[in-house]
Amino acid sequence: MPKKILTLLIILIIMLSGSTVLAAAAGSWPAGAIDWTPADARGQSSRIALIDTGISEQAIDPVHLDEGYNYLEQSPDTSDQIGHGTALAGILLGLPAKNIPGMAPDATLVPLVYYSLDADGKVKDGGSDLLAQAIRDAVKVYRCQVILIGAGTIGDSEALKSAIEYAEKQGVVVVAAVGNEQEDQPEAVFFPAAYETVLGVAALREDGGIATFSQRNDSVKLSAPGTDLKVATVRGRTIRAFGTSYAAAFVAGGVAVLRAQYPSLDPGQVRSALLSTAKDIAAQGYDQDSGHGVLQIGQALALARVIDETNRADEIAQQRWMIILAVLLLVILVTGSIIWIRLTRTSFRCPKAMGKAQENQSKDRIVSPK
Repeated sequence: MPKKILTLLIILIIMLSGSTVLAAAAGSWPAGAIDWTPADARGQSSRIALIDTGISEQAIDPVHLDEGYNYLEQSPDTSDQIGHGTALAGILLGLPAKNIPGMAPDATLVPLVYYSLDADGKVKDGGSDLLAQAIRDAVKVYRCQVILIGAGTIGDSEALKSAIEYAEKQGVVVVAAVGNEQEDQPEAVFFPAAYETVLGVAALREDGGIATFSQRNDSVKLSAPGTDLKVATVRGRTIRAFGTSYAAAFVAGGVAVLRAQYPSLDPGQVRSALLSTAKDIAAQGYDQDSGHGVLQIGQALALARVIDETNRADEIAQQRWMIILAVLLLVILVTGSIIWIRLTRTSFRCPKAMGKAQENQSKDRIVSPK
């Protein structure tokens, strides 16, 4: 009896220890801030276009990378000369060698280089026109369901706006950084984050506030971790980084997971699942600092499941109505054909009958006595 009690106590201690470890992991930065359990996040079958500086294959496993394009050099060389795109890729896919989990480790990334270094080592970008082209290609050529844009342009552009509208119509969710210039340029508004259908993301601090560098305007729709983050370098090492682009990577990973598990959701429904479950941290409701609040992956997945079930029920109901309408149409066609055949046969009989009647009448008149 004492041995059984001792065994039960040991099992209980192990279970409690495991629960403590899990609780600590869940409460850690950045996972705890966004209600994210890495084991549940896979993002399989999702294709994410990463419009940024490219991706280093020395840091990121090429198994999860697909062929992309360098719009600055007009070549297929998507190697990362700056390191920014590689850092975003590490947040999305993770760094197994460094025990850093990814938001969507089974997703496929398509690197589309929009800015890099020139021959003099200076940063150059392709402007709004090349950015617009990259967005369109991400949808049409590379068949991505999610687009992550880690940079932006100040000022609206008809070409860029049109590209975002095209992505929305094709069922693609676009996520973008809102900008890091709040302290020096508080009036700056960055596009495409400012467009209504784009999920513009602000940077959350570990203490629960919004980073001082994060833009504060109507482009902010959601917040996610954006400070003191361990990210990948082009050589596969890690450094600490901050910025709204890293925050946007967490949201893009969340979108990829939602789309992989519940593909029936359209872009509007994906945004609704994310925004309506966000954790409010500032003024009640929407505010320009944090948007609708902080990303909450677990709750968003739960709501997405409900939306998916509703979509499927509606689809089944629609299919039933289509079957009913098809059967009714078939009945109408068959009935119409039968009626037409009968009428046709009757029309052929009538002249013969009338001819015989006239002939009999004529004979009767000949033989009848006067």
